[in-house]
Amino acid sequence: MIIKYLGIREPFKKILEKMAASVEDHPTQIIDLGGAVRYDLEYFINGMDLQAETIILSNRRIELNDLLGSLEGELLQRYNQSILYRTSPLDINIELYRGWAGATGKLLTAFSPKGVNWINSKDVAKACLISKEDIRSRAGKAFELTGPKTISMEELKNIFESDLEMTIDMQCKSKKEITDILMQNKMPFDVIEWLVDFQEQSSDIRLAPATTILEKIIGQKPQVAQLFKNKELA
Repeated sequence: MIIKYLGIREPFKKILEKMAASVEDHPTQIIDLGGAVRYDLEYFINGMDLQAETIILSNRRIELNDLLGSLEGELLQRYNQSILYRTSPLDINIELYRGWAGATGKLLTAFSPKGVNWINSKDVAKACLISKEDIRSRAGKAFELTGPKTISMEELKNIFESDLEMTIDMQCKSKKEITDILMQNKMPFDVIEWLVDFQEQSSDIRLAPATTILEKIIGQKPQVAQLFKNKELA
């Protein structure tokens, strides 16, 4: 059964398609808002089946009455048999930060020093591959999915130093400071705005360190995020 994926996180799409090959009963549509810079309702509807069982993926955050929240609510209404997962940042994104650290010698972000509850991407894929009946029974509801623990930025820096065999200068700065630095590097402003908001929101100290919802959905304890490049975190 082929899954129709609408989103920009290609590494997650590959994980999803590979795992779906061994599952008989699963939804046929995944609407992924993660990483989207523009929240265009028509883009996330065109060419899709509004009656099909559908998973909507989005970002975990405190403030839900924002533009993304408006889009989430509209999609839940438009897709009649859909549920929404607001997830912690997927561990596939760690490779981007490792790459930047390796290229610049710096881990420069608007993440709180407290860090991020990275979630294992394969666990998110499992949550997306629940049965169609499970989706119908939960239609219209939203769920907050996290990994088992928050990883501090200091711990992530140490992991990068081990993987890259180099010293990394960690700098957790304010939203404005990071925006100014990235603008000097001529990054498009809409991308900068999305990135710093995402970093600030996903490491907000008001977020609960973890939830147990993912375990209940997939029927097993969540895996630790893949933090090291070549080995699992013990």
